[in-house]
Amino acid sequence: MEFFESQQQDKIYLIIPGKPKPKQGSNSTLIMTEHGLKSRHYTPPDVANYAAYVRFCIAGHRQTPLWDCAIKLCVKISVLRSKAQKLSKHCCVKPDVDNILKNVLDSMAGIIYANDKDICDLHVTKEFSQTPQIEIWAEKMV
Repeated sequence: MEFFESQQQDKIYLIIPGKPKPKQGSNSTLIMTEHGLKSRHYTPPDVANYAAYVRFCIAGHRQTPLWDCAIKLCVKISVLRSKAQKLSKHCCVKPDVDNILKNVLDSMAGIIYANDKDICDLHVTKEFSQTPQIEIWAEKMV
């Protein structure tokens, strides 16, 4: 991966410090109303809080106007190694890469790019590290 200057308009490098949190589907609960049972769907507070935290970390890189072109993204997810994985060579532990990525890509929409449909080239790695974080390299494809 290449390191980019965060000051440039068509290349961005940013870090989201802290333990990566996956995006989950909404939870449901049944509520008794005067018309009978109703289902209420909600996003768990810890997931909503992490998404807000990611948007806060990304907000300093806001693009005006938003990128509305083909985009290349490289994402490195760093997680802590548990004692059980002490000898493990590969980082095959939860949380899943795709669920972490959903949180990050959804949070970048409206701040960096208009819509995540514009991501044409995506490279993701997950590795063990002493510092849990997510690193993102984004670049306009011209």
